[in-house]
Amino acid sequence: MSQSFAPSAALLRSTLVARPWHGDAELARAYETGLAHTQKADTKPRQTIANKYSRFIQYARKKVISPDRAASRARKRSWAGASRLPKELRSEFTEGERAALSVVAEEVLKHGRCDLPLDKIAALAGVSRTTCQNAFRKAKGGPSPCIAVEERPQRGRKSLTNIIRIVSQEWKRWLKNLIGFKRLNPTKNKDNKPTQTARAEGPRRAFEGERRQSRSEAETPPTGQRRAEGRDLADNGANHGEPPAKSPGRGVV
Repeated sequence: MSQSFAPSAALLRSTLVARPWHGDAELARAYETGLAHTQKADTKPRQTIANKYSRFIQYARKKVISPDRAASRARKRSWAGASRLPKELRSEFTEGERAALSVVAEEVLKHGRCDLPLDKIAALAGVSRTTCQNAFRKAKGGPSPCIAVEERPQRGRKSLTNIIRIVSQEWKRWLKNLIGFKRLNPTKNKDNKPTQTARAEGPRRAFEGERRQSRSEAETPPTGQRRAEGRDLADNGANHGEPPAKSPGRGVV
């Protein structure tokens, strides 16, 4: 350096300058004059503490990979297409998130709540843990939450699984009115109006009526054929000395 540098009093009083030097004076002087250079930075990715084994971390979570991607994809599409969510909520979630919430809704239908582990929900739905966590975070957040998650920590021990309950009244009504195709006797509600089952039975009955009518028309011969058969029976009876048989009526084979 061509010009001398005068440090300030504050810099001289700082610990960086005031502490004693225990290193190599010649090496320090070489760095100052530019004769020595520092080593290049290491470009290799450093291993984080989460991937290292120590006495503080018992184990590191391993990335779970499905052994059969095609089967997991089929389960995801099947659960996402199931009618476990009302149409107002389906558009707010992705296909994988709908699959995870459908598994929760199925457990709520069976047991009134869902206390399955997160890994099992993800395996049944054919999605990852992160997708399930995103689905539950979106469902329990916002101005109108759909689910309530109850955590069960235990002091000094592993926490129990969370309990998921459905708090959305619209979702509860949807699951309550969820019907299949086995109920053949429609019922009426208190307003004396046919329920959704009765409305679904209308097209089925109309189809069965048309099928019976077409089957009867196919089995019943035309009118001309019936008259010819009646004349043949009358001629055969006259030849054998028997009274003529009556011609069959309409609709009788």
